Amino acid sequence: MIHAHEHILSLVNPLLKETLIVELYKHLFPKFKDLDCIIYNHANISHNSDLAELGGYHGLLFMLKSLDLDFRCGNEPFTIFGYDYNRTFAELNLI
Repeated sequence: MIHAHEHILSLVNPLLKETLIVELYKHLFPKFKDLDCIIYNHANISHNSDLAELGGYHGLLFMLKSLDLDFRCGNEPFTIFGYDYNRTFAELNLI
C-alpha cells in the first residue's frame, strides 16, 4: 500500500510527496538519533540499484513511511520495509 500511496501522490501533486517526506522526517528525527545517516546509507546509488533488482523502487518516502508505520504499530525498525534492513542498520549501529 505504501507504493500505491506514493504513486498516487506523484500523480496528484509531486509537491505533496515532497512535503510528506519533510513532515515524516521531522516526525521521525526525535525517535531515531541517526536518521540522517540512515537516509544517507539508504540513498546510496549502488545499494538502491541492488535493492531495485530485488523488489522495485524503494525511495525516501517509502523508507520513512515504513519506519513511521513500524513506530506506530510497535514493531522493530524496518520490519515493514524488509530486505534485511533491520539487520543492515543494526550492524551499522544506526538503530
